[in-house]
Amino acid sequence: MHVSYCRQLLAHDLSGLEWNDLKSLENQLETSLHNVRLKKDKIMVEQIQELRKKENIMHRENMELHREFNMIRQDSVNFQRKVYGKQDVNGGQGSSVTQNTNTQDDADEIRLELSQPQVPDEKPEAAA
Repeated sequence: MHVSYCRQLLAHDLSGLEWNDLKSLENQLETSLHNVRLKKDKIMVEQIQELRKKENIMHRENMELHREFNMIRQDSVNFQRKVYGKQDVNGGQGSSVTQNTNTQDDADEIRLELSQPQVPDEKPEAAA
């Protein structure tokens, strides 16, 4: 009897059912479908909440990294000011050292370093 009931639930064999039985089966299926949808919605809401928590954590971490980056950059600018004095360390491309302190792209930053002058090798001229 259990096998035939399962087949009826799966709609494989509905021929032996009367109208009341079909209506009851329909109601059971609708209730089951409703419960499945509720469970699915609950899981989706929980996943969305978890993703929002992760997003907030990542946002806070990002803000902290930006803060640390800006502090390090400001320390670098202060150090350059000590080394080079109050002159423009950007090679004359702006009005102050802090011109590029808020840019996001480090690839555009120009760094100048001191080095020893290089004298070209002199070769003795051969007698003609």
